[in-house]
Amino acid sequence: MKQPVSSVFSEFFVNNLFELSSYACKCEKDTKNVVPGEPPETTLKMYSLIDHPVHFVYAEKDGLNLTGNQGRVLLKNILGQVLALKEDNADDYIRLINKIGFLLPVSSENYEAVDLKCLTEIVKRIKATISLMNAIDGKTVYEEIRMFNAMTFLLFREPVELDLEAGTYKTCPHTFYSVMHNTIPPRDFRGDYDGLLDNGNFEVNDTVSSTGKAEVSRDLFNQLQMGDLGTVPGQGSREYRNLFLAYTSAIKDQSDWGFIADFYMNYQNHVGIIDKVDFEKITYYGPGTTFSLNDELRAALPKVARMVLSNEINHNISKIHMQYDGEALAPKWQLDNLLQALYFAIFYMKPGVKMYKRCANPNCKRDVFFLTDRTKTNKEYCCTQCRSAAGQRRRRLAEQAEKEAQP
Repeated sequence: MKQPVSSVFSEFFVNNLFELSSYACKCEKDTKNVVPGEPPETTLKMYSLIDHPVHFVYAEKDGLNLTGNQGRVLLKNILGQVLALKEDNADDYIRLINKIGFLLPVSSENYEAVDLKCLTEIVKRIKATISLMNAIDGKTVYEEIRMFNAMTFLLFREPVELDLEAGTYKTCPHTFYSVMHNTIPPRDFRGDYDGLLDNGNFEVNDTVSSTGKAEVSRDLFNQLQMGDLGTVPGQGSREYRNLFLAYTSAIKDQSDWGFIADFYMNYQNHVGIIDKVDFEKITYYGPGTTFSLNDELRAALPKVARMVLSNEINHNISKIHMQYDGEALAPKWQLDNLLQALYFAIFYMKPGVKMYKRCANPNCKRDVFFLTDRTKTNKEYCCTQCRSAAGQRRRRLAEQAEKEAQP
């Protein structure tokens, strides 16, 4: 009995892998001293080598691999290689680009210039997406912190653009970022009798609160809409003021960012107002402020994380489409560039089942980040060589400590 076409395509979407054909690159760096006393600006200059095609294949166990003409794996775990890139280390980027090509199509006739800071920001977003995928729905405090840091980075960080001859790439433009950086007109509560409380304060809808409502101080509302600094460190910042006006606005309930706004308003009222955001590092205006969740925030955290993860991945795979291969008589994915392939590899990950882990060997030269089953909690090394090397290192350190302790 023939399998229904719908079942064939369902099986394809669940189980089928994907491939990408591209070109190697020649990459070099230009360093320019612009401002006295400031670090130099680094630009990567590259062009594609059309006589050196490269081919990538995604395998469920190993992730995205670089393969040769006969299908032999030349470099395993491309996503892990990207995760291992050191921030702002031009030589690291150049070595990898010369091996696998660039993330996006570049000219074969002219050098294309890529600002290292812009490229680093794009890679950070890949790292944050993986970190969010690894930690999503985690129950430990460590996983909650990773989840919060990753999604906050993706939401709060300014989007970047990379202009190349083939077109412009833009990182995911989360609507919530626009909300924090564009002022929504203050809500007029004077004729809004449903929003006025007997004590003179205002009541707004709040999807994070267990009651579905929240009380807003009339004095604080008036201060912030007039541009005053407020009484809590950071209340006068543009981002907090815009978030506050969005949180209290009438349009929030019909928006796609309302739940996220409710979460971050509740979080900052509970913990402190966020100042600077970087990958795995968040600082607050108030000194000594640290991450903390109450029961309502803990319940909302994974919901916000799922929304952010969905937007980030969908933005980067939106141009991937399916074609029917007439020779193989089977459907196949059509990918345009390596950046799509990296996010598609994340798309194929199974949250709660697969995760990327950092090798516990501090001197790892192989897979600094490796793909493994989430249930293998005791798998700390990418390979037996790293396990052995780490064991020898521990023994040497123990022997050295023992000698130093001797009189």
